[in-house]
Amino acid sequence: MATECAAHSTGASSTATVDLDLGDDSAIDTVTFEGSVASSGATVTIINFDPLDGDTIVLQLYSNTADVTFTQTGGGSGTRVNASDNVKFLIQGVPTGSLEVTTNTSGHFVIAEAALILT
Repeated sequence: MATECAAHSTGASSTATVDLDLGDDSAIDTVTFEGSVASSGATVTIINFDPLDGDTIVLQLYSNTADVTFTQTGGGSGTRVNASDNVKFLIQGVPTGSLEVTTNTSGHFVIAEAALILT
């Protein structure tokens, strides 16, 4: 069963702020981004992303998993995701070490809990 996802956008398109709140629950949530994310100074933050509950983020097709990088935010309170083709967003409250990138059967990249990815 899907959970609610609230998006809030403010400001002009080049400096917009978007917060995606997945809800504080145990439902499995999937966020899918196709194309650019937060390019030209915009900010996208994913709130209540819980990879231990099976939440995932699906990104457009890339040629190499090295194209997607994680950077720990100050104080360890979140993970900044950067990828080629103007993809930049923050996963609030999730430490970098708990995330991994894999591909799904469609060839799209998926960010998920590292311990849940079968290698």
